[in-house]
Amino acid sequence: MRQQVTEKQPYEKSLRLAFRLLRFSTRLKYSTLMSIGRFLGRRVMQLDAEHTRIAAINIDTCFPILTPQQNRELLQEHFENAGMGIMEMAVSWWFPDDRFKKLVHIKGLNHLKTALQKNKGVIFASAQFTTPDVLSRCLGEIIETTAVYHPHSNAFIDGCIRSYREKQLKQVLIHEDMKAITETLKNNKAVLFTHDMPVEHKQFTFADFFTIPAATNTVISRFARMTHAVVIPVTVLRRPNDEGYNLIFESPLPG
Repeated sequence: MRQQVTEKQPYEKSLRLAFRLLRFSTRLKYSTLMSIGRFLGRRVMQLDAEHTRIAAINIDTCFPILTPQQNRELLQEHFENAGMGIMEMAVSWWFPDDRFKKLVHIKGLNHLKTALQKNKGVIFASAQFTTPDVLSRCLGEIIETTAVYHPHSNAFIDGCIRSYREKQLKQVLIHEDMKAITETLKNNKAVLFTHDMPVEHKQFTFADFFTIPAATNTVISRFARMTHAVVIPVTVLRRPNDEGYNLIFESPLPG
């Protein structure tokens, strides 16, 4: 038992130090934070051979028409975006309201207002981008939202994620709490399904992704059928030149 504690402490101390540094970094300009993120991403690409290899295979499989040089450029861009995602987590958690709101430009808000008038609840369907915490904070500024997520395997990281998402949103529910999720939608509330939802054996189907069959989570469609909630795709896209984000509400999915 003593050995387990000894092995765990340095790891958790490192995480706590990293989170303190991230919080301190939010005193810097937003553009500087994004530059730091891109630098971190390139360093990870150089040091993490296994994940770099996996990403390279995925890019080559999905984009067979690209030249090796184009593949390499896209691979670097991928890791730069992942590094920016780390800094964006800090932005979404610790930027004061006045700084954060200046970064966000909203499009398609009329789709949300129309959906709420149907009194059937709203499901926000998000894609697997690197800005989940930015999305959570953006939605929390507009409407009371319940987020559904899968706990992180590390207890310290999970506690941080859950704590800050609860500050940004109305509440956070574990993906297994089916009853609470259903009741929230039936009360005409908004529910966000984040992209860290697990793909379990009863909740997926194979759908083509770049013409390749891929395991795809079906939990959103199942809740939509059960509750008749309106499903609105919502995304946060980075604006050029580190000018912030576009929060985009798409038109509701048919059904």
